[in-house]
Amino acid sequence: MPTAKMSIAFEDAITHTPTVRELIAELQKCKNQDAPVTVYLLDGDGKGNHCTYSETGRYPVCGVDDAFENHRRVDINIVGLIQDKKS
Repeated sequence: MPTAKMSIAFEDAITHTPTVRELIAELQKCKNQDAPVTVYLLDGDGKGNHCTYSETGRYPVCGVDDAFENHRRVDINIVGLIQDKKS
């Protein structure tokens, strides 16, 4: 039997990273509450633009992904400020 899968993205993560309350609310929607959580620093946006990494090591959360087979894990995706690719 197929199960629903969840993948959310926070709109405009650069100017509004989610609050603790918003992040917890999204994590509570995950199907498997015992799944391990992995945090990924994404490299670019898939359009040829690259991330500028912060010297502080802090990055905004841009999404929570529970869209894996059997909900075996949950990913929290973070991203640095995206810079347009230079010609």
